[in-house]
Amino acid sequence: MNDKCSTEPAIEPKRGGYDVGYGRAPKDNRFVKGQSGNPGGKPKGTRNKLPALHERRLKDLIMEEAYRQIVIHENGTPMTVSMVQATLRAVAVAAVKGKFHAQTLLLRLVSAVEDQNQELHEEFLDSMIDYKTQWEKELARRKANGLELPDPVPHPDDIQIDMQEGTVRMLGAWTKEEKAVLDEWQAEQERSKPKEAIS
Repeated sequence: MNDKCSTEPAIEPKRGGYDVGYGRAPKDNRFVKGQSGNPGGKPKGTRNKLPALHERRLKDLIMEEAYRQIVIHENGTPMTVSMVQATLRAVAVAAVKGKFHAQTLLLRLVSAVEDQNQELHEEFLDSMIDYKTQWEKELARRKANGLELPDPVPHPDDIQIDMQEGTVRMLGAWTKEEKAVLDEWQAEQERSKPKEAIS
């Protein structure tokens, strides 16, 4: 008895006198010459297109993922927060527990935010000082030349700047829209005042 495996190729079945095997599909299942095997074609929009020069897909994906809402549990109470908020909480908790890298990261993040806020505040303060100074000069020039022109909005007299505190306080309207609402309110107040009796 011979236990050796046979190395002879298996005999492929025949259909109607045509050999069927690898690379030789049955004739009745073959593609028709000149006819596409996918007549509908690839669905529209499925092709992976490269982003245009003005697109920033990765940035959008990062922001979407960062602010995706998830559920966390704090003291047994479920809370819905963004992914980035959950991450910051985890960093803060690790920092409190004495994790050096978490402490360093948290301090860097807080410092970066405070620096940006300070820079924005200083830019705003400088712009308000320039605005107030320039318009005070312009209004003085108009008055000296007898020019009757619309007042600027906001009016420089409505801008109070505390140089010691580094703060800006607005007493009037910031925009023309706000001024229109304020003027209408003041006019309504005047109309609603009781008229003095004519003697």
